[in-house]
Amino acid sequence: MAIVLCLTSMGGLANPIPVGLASARRGALIPGQQETSTSQRERRSRAQAIEEAREQAIAAFEAGQRAHQRGALTEAIEHYDAALKIIPDFPEALYQRGMARLALKQWDAARDDLLRLVQLESEAFASEETAQDPQVRSFFARVHSALGDIFSQQGDRIKAEHHYRQAIKLDPRLLRATTGLATLLIERRAFSEAAEHLRAAIDAGATAADLYALLGYVYEQLHRSDEAEKSYSRAIELEPHHRLARERRSRLRAAEQNIRGAIDDLLVLYQQEPSAARAQELAALYERARQWDEAIDFYRKAAEASSDAEQIKRLRLKLIDLLVSADRSDEALAEARQLAQAHPDDAHVLAYLGHLLLDRDPAQAARAYARALTLDRDNVDYQIGLSAALIKLKRFKEAVAVSLDALNRAPDNYYVHSNLATAYFELQDFAHAAEHFQWITAHRPTAVVAYYFLGICYDKLMEYESALEAYQRFLERADARQYRMEMDNVRFRLPGLRRAIEKGRGRRRK
Repeated sequence: MAIVLCLTSMGGLANPIPVGLASARRGALIPGQQETSTSQRERRSRAQAIEEAREQAIAAFEAGQRAHQRGALTEAIEHYDAALKIIPDFPEALYQRGMARLALKQWDAARDDLLRLVQLESEAFASEETAQDPQVRSFFARVHSALGDIFSQQGDRIKAEHHYRQAIKLDPRLLRATTGLATLLIERRAFSEAAEHLRAAIDAGATAADLYALLGYVYEQLHRSDEAEKSYSRAIELEPHHRLARERRSRLRAAEQNIRGAIDDLLVLYQQEPSAARAQELAALYERARQWDEAIDFYRKAAEASSDAEQIKRLRLKLIDLLVSADRSDEALAEARQLAQAHPDDAHVLAYLGHLLLDRDPAQAARAYARALTLDRDNVDYQIGLSAALIKLKRFKEAVAVSLDALNRAPDNYYVHSNLATAYFELQDFAHAAEHFQWITAHRPTAVVAYYFLGICYDKLMEYESALEAYQRFLERADARQYRMEMDNVRFRLPGLRRAIEKGRGRRRK
């Protein structure tokens, strides 16, 4: 049985001389038999029938090819079926039908067609001439590569790897087989071997961007960052808009603190695909570069491009953060007001608005925090915010009530103690104020000013020895540039305080 294959430059098959013609000539004479006129007529008739059948098979195959190229895969399969009905081992028809079935995800049927071709492979390679024919080798390489894809899809990694290796053996430059095998090797973390196969394909003359992009990823996993970046760069030279190469090189550059280079790669991708995700990635990089205006612009673009309400809210909150960082507080507050109007029942948004309003309009801040607390009653952070607003409004008793409730939930929260200390101090309840200032100095000694107010509390309570100790610690720790007035006040007070102690005035330490 002879096999002859004709391959087009497009990778399709056209005008084939199909398998089976030699065995179809069953009318050939037995050696030594004399031909009669009748036998000659029968031979010519059989030859004519064979030729007609051959032409019908080729016509059906070519009709299948035309349908295949149009994307009419079901129709193409019907034509390939017709060709194979005439010549069952028509290799090109088997291959193309298998590929059409593969495109339709008819995995088992596609596998059966291609496995039949593998059975024919040994016959094709029985002839040394055929075995060395580049077109024949390339044909069977693509058969094995397609089988690798099918077995990989079906989860049989061992068979997939076997067929990819066979494909590469037949055609070392076959891109799909090389990337398929490399992908399987990557999955089992055989990165060094994956690099060898990708490098071998390149050395054999393959120049596809996909090969270099995959090689770059493998080098990354091998912690060979310089080679990874070179591979990604080569992929981008071959295909300037290669998505994976640009993405991976951008992340690699960002990890190496080359933020400008990372941004350049993502800008190219954003021009191709101005999506919310791309805009958000760019915004984050600009933020890392402390380019606030650009970061704000891309967070805004991300929010405008997104269709997910929760994501839009998160992006707008981030946008407000950056507006604050960029000293664009008016814009930040306007954005927060709009967001609160859009989400009137979102406690987090309301509390954020309260935070931005705290210094500008504590009354509105208090209302925003109070509304947030009606939605989330046990949130200590909202209670802290409300208490701070009430202190600014000089509503100290209300601030104490809110803060004491928070203290029950978070007894070790610095801000709760700070608000209580401040409110009690303003109410001239120096004993309670001293308790909280003392807690602050014990748990956060870097809060230097707490020593100053603790000294005042003890001074007012006539606990002069404790006051002297607190004042002295304040002077030891305070920065004169920041606390000049307070330090002057303490120095002015210390002589009188010492005289009072020497005369035995005030309350003694217990």
